[in-house]
Amino acid sequence: MQPKYYSCQDIASMTGKKLKTVWNWCNSGKLRASRPGGRDYLIAEADFLEFMQSDNRRKPEKKSS
Repeated sequence: MQPKYYSCQDIASMTGKKLKTVWNWCNSGKLRASRPGGRDYLIAEADFLEFMQSDNRRKPEKKSS
């Protein structure tokens, strides 16, 4: 099974934070992310969940499809 990845916009929506805040987390290294094309960040689901737990944040609610 392939790992799931999120965009910064996805993370912003799940956490209720602004997109700029998520970019700042990525830029500072607080939220582990990769930039495969050199432009947009991709955040692995495992890294996002680790970030949420380590920062004493609530787990995101699942979006209903």
